[in-house]
Amino acid sequence: MSSVRNADLIEKMTSADKDFRFMAINDIMESLKNKSITLDDTTENQLITNLLKLLDDPNAEVQNLDVKCLSLLVNYLAQPRLYFTLEALGKKIFEAEEENSRDIAAIALRSSIIEFNSLKNVSFNSVVDRLMPQLVNVLAKSSDNSVNEQILDIITHMFRRTGNKLEFNYDGLNDALFKHAESERYGIRRRAQQALAMYAEVVDNDQFKIIVDRVYKCCKKYMSNSALLKTYVATTTAICKNSGHRFQQSLPAFAELFIQICNRSQEDELREVTIGSFEMFFNRSPEAVTPYVEEISKIVIALLSHDPNYSYDDSDNEEDKMDIDETSADGSDDDEDSDYSDDEDVSWKVRRASAKCVEAIITHRHDLQKNYDTFGKLLIKRMKEREDNVKQDIMNAYLALIRQTRLLIPDSIIPWSLRVDSSCMYEKISMETFNEFINEDDNRKKVFDALNEQIPSLIRRISSAQKTKNTKVLEQTFILLTALVTTYPASIGTNLPQLSRGIKHSLNDRDGNMKLFTLRFLATFFATHDYTEYQSGVENIVNDVFKLAGDFFSKVSSESIEAINSLICSMANSSASMNPKLLEQIYNLLISKFQVTDMDQEVKDKTTYGLGFFVSSFGDSLGSQLDNCLSLLADRLNNEISRQSALKALTIIARSDKDFSMASVIPSVTSHFGEFLRKANRTLRINTLSLAIAIAERTKPGNFDGVDLASTFVEIPILLCDTDLQIAQLALHLAALLVAQHPQQIGPVNPVLEAVIILTKSALVQGKTQKALLEFLDVYTRSDVGSKPEFREFVGQFMEYVTSWKCYSRPAFLTVAKSIATVARGNKVSTVLPLTKELEKIVLKAQTLEIKTLSILTIGELGRLCPAVYAEKTSIKPEEIAVSCFKPTCEEDLKMSASQALGSLAVGNIQRFLPFILTQIKEESSRRYLLVYALRELITSDSVDAAEQQLFLSNIDTIWQGIITQANATESTRIVVAECLGKLCLMNPEKYLPELVNCFKSSDNLVRSSALVAIRYMISDKPIPADALLMKVLPIFFEGVKDENIDTPIFGE
Repeated sequence: MSSVRNADLIEKMTSADKDFRFMAINDIMESLKNKSITLDDTTENQLITNLLKLLDDPNAEVQNLDVKCLSLLVNYLAQPRLYFTLEALGKKIFEAEEENSRDIAAIALRSSIIEFNSLKNVSFNSVVDRLMPQLVNVLAKSSDNSVNEQILDIITHMFRRTGNKLEFNYDGLNDALFKHAESERYGIRRRAQQALAMYAEVVDNDQFKIIVDRVYKCCKKYMSNSALLKTYVATTTAICKNSGHRFQQSLPAFAELFIQICNRSQEDELREVTIGSFEMFFNRSPEAVTPYVEEISKIVIALLSHDPNYSYDDSDNEEDKMDIDETSADGSDDDEDSDYSDDEDVSWKVRRASAKCVEAIITHRHDLQKNYDTFGKLLIKRMKEREDNVKQDIMNAYLALIRQTRLLIPDSIIPWSLRVDSSCMYEKISMETFNEFINEDDNRKKVFDALNEQIPSLIRRISSAQKTKNTKVLEQTFILLTALVTTYPASIGTNLPQLSRGIKHSLNDRDGNMKLFTLRFLATFFATHDYTEYQSGVENIVNDVFKLAGDFFSKVSSESIEAINSLICSMANSSASMNPKLLEQIYNLLISKFQVTDMDQEVKDKTTYGLGFFVSSFGDSLGSQLDNCLSLLADRLNNEISRQSALKALTIIARSDKDFSMASVIPSVTSHFGEFLRKANRTLRINTLSLAIAIAERTKPGNFDGVDLASTFVEIPILLCDTDLQIAQLALHLAALLVAQHPQQIGPVNPVLEAVIILTKSALVQGKTQKALLEFLDVYTRSDVGSKPEFREFVGQFMEYVTSWKCYSRPAFLTVAKSIATVARGNKVSTVLPLTKELEKIVLKAQTLEIKTLSILTIGELGRLCPAVYAEKTSIKPEEIAVSCFKPTCEEDLKMSASQALGSLAVGNIQRFLPFILTQIKEESSRRYLLVYALRELITSDSVDAAEQQLFLSNIDTIWQGIITQANATESTRIVVAECLGKLCLMNPEKYLPELVNCFKSSDNLVRSSALVAIRYMISDKPIPADALLMKVLPIFFEGVKDENIDTPIFGE
């Protein structure tokens, strides 16, 4: 902005016309926001002077805009003028005669501090140092309440923004804050309370203790002054919230005092604030408040029922008398016969605070059984509460109890998300597995038994609470029910009729959110219950669900289809006889929705999945409608937007075990595969491959028989790369299926084989991808496809890549070795024998590390997959070749590869090679680490067949004895030993876990640390049979934290 323009605006700021003044300030603000203003020293001074004068402008609009402009301008000022402007505002606050002037100056200073973001690199900390003494002085001397409120806000913001970067050693700050905490005006007391809490958060430990001790003394001092006592109790709560880790040292004194206050005081508002402190103690310092749990629990239990102005009927048979009057238009809970005013009754605040405190206790006290015994029945009983907001908090408390119980259940027993997965058929929750899981542990069983015992009364109370017209309470009932069925499946199936009234009312409610909560509950309910459990009560509800499938709100329509899909899956997994009328209704609804073109994409996709679920579940009963339904889905493959969901739906159908044919659509569906695989859309490729695999694996009519698959197979090579291993895995699996089942329909296989050989070069090919690659090679070797290379030529194609590699990659060498062994398994022993002798020569005489590493790994993998090649009289002795690589002159990588190869040999022939390894461990101490590593390979590898597995199990004792003797070896050896011990314990925990405990009691600290590390290898995220025994001995191993030797505590932590 030019200097002429600046001068013009400054002149207009002094105009007698308020509009000129207003527009001048507005233009300056816009220039500041756009950073288009340039100010020299004179203009800047004039601008500051005019803006400070306009704070006293007689026009309120000009004043308000002036405050905003000042808060923007300070960010453009260099340090001297910035200090001058802020100090001028502070001086105006203190010295102005008119209250309005002091007030507007305080607001301007507050806005300037809160929005401070200097463009001149002025530190906010320096601003605080400059202003704080002046602000403290104002607080100490000012009697203007509105100004004091603003100053307290400013100081609180300063504390929050600077954190502990400043020491805040300002004279009188403590006294000023405590002085205003005792103000007669509530607003000032509240702001002083907030400032004290923030101040306590940023000061050092010594100053923090001074503040907390003073707050405690004030609490004791004002025991007879309710208003000030409430302020200091609330201050305690705020300090605990902001600084829980430091406050816990002082917490016992406050807890005892507040318990005393609650027991003595009859004032509801004081008890509310005190119970709020208890809640914060549990949330922020749960360990420190643990000794007072019982006393606090007694208080909140008593006060949860504190309602002196209302009489409840405790009879369950008369629950309707306690419910909300349905004729009440506003959904209030007032008792018509009572003559008290709700404005006078604040007891609900006490009950609400008690409910929240109970929730905090439940969340942070881990004794679930005690929580159920102490609070469960009480909370259910108190759901008859007349105040809706209190009732919500009571439900939240019980919800916390259920959610804490849910944490006991691993995802493998009950998935955390029970939404129907569009990519595969919904898997039924096994109640047998669930019950086994509960019964594994006595304490766990007691918890679930306590919950199960309370479910009937909980359902009755919820059913009664659903008679309210308060939507928040209704929503909360469905949230609670949803949590219940995900924690305890099959818990309310027979009670569905009791809930049907509330469900129907909510489904017909005008509130869209209410419908969503209800539909989500129904979807979860269907997913966690067998259809036989609720068959008699569901027909009263499903018609309302069907109606909502056409709701104008797309989210409601989507959730309705989700619930229907979940119902279909529940019906499919049930042995109950189906109602033909209900099946017809579902089919007609899905077909009619499927054929609608102008609807939300999410609804369209879920409808498509629903049709897939329905055909998959009941396709054998559709008759002539089946082909029509399949053709509709196949047609959707032509539409770019809908083809993804159509592919998933067809995959669901193809995986069905029902007896129906897909033959009518297989040719048209297959014709799209090549095109879809060429597209650079990852999701489309995955869905296409998944469908192709599902059709290829299909044993019912409607697979790839007689279909031209060349256009699909020819696209597989481009998918075989390590940039996307998931797609590579699927493509390899599909290629293996097609080569095995339809070798005459797929065209040339050599391009795929070449891509597979190149893929083995990648170090990333491991796990499932490696397994799929070996599966393809195994199938290819045994198939009758044409132009297959001879065994020697095949091996040569793998080996020739070694000489061209520019970097060493043992994982890639291992993949190549496994590939060669897989190919060898499909050939005669006499064909493979010459290869073993060549490998022996390479290991003993080759010059390069790469070719030697590949050769020794191949020798090991041949022993794993083709042990017969070493059983002939003319066979080489692979164990001696492996041990020859342990010489000190050999490279470390070659030694590790040889160790792995020795373990692989033992996997294939445990009777021959295990004794050799154990003997070597005893005799060759210098090679002990490598030999133990070979045992690790034997223990952690999957056996080739059931016979070898049985042999391994019969030799576990021998292996255990061979390994346990090395528990005090060197550190590198001990870590491998510990892993082996942990894995062996998992195989027979009853026998070996006590032995591991004995090891932990050894006087040798190295043995103790090995036992401790072994326990770490036994701990898994998923439930395992050893869990129950492991839980019993874990406390013994936790004692390792106190071990005098430094290594053991480290492993214990």
